[in-house]
Amino acid sequence: MNRKEISNSLCEILVGQFTGETSLQIVDCYNFFVIKGYTTSTDVLDLTEVVSNFENKNELKKINIIDLIVYNTKKDTESSDIPSYFSVSSEVYSN
Repeated sequence: MNRKEISNSLCEILVGQFTGETSLQIVDCYNFFVIKGYTTSTDVLDLTEVVSNFENKNELKKINIIDLIVYNTKKDTESSDIPSYFSVSSEVYSN
């Protein structure tokens, strides 16, 4: 399983764990994954347990995560309390 497949599979599993409207994105930072997004659910999900089960099921080594999920929030397309993020799509090298 490559890292893109890990990100996509894990994201699908996590979205399925929430009740209510949920939108998540997983960013691969090589040493860790950042899980960010929003959900209307008020129940905070224990990501450590879900990720651990995912690791065991797929026979993967430890996946380190950072949880940036905003709970009890509905995405408003005009104005949002959800912070803006940016990502770099390619590696940056120094001399």
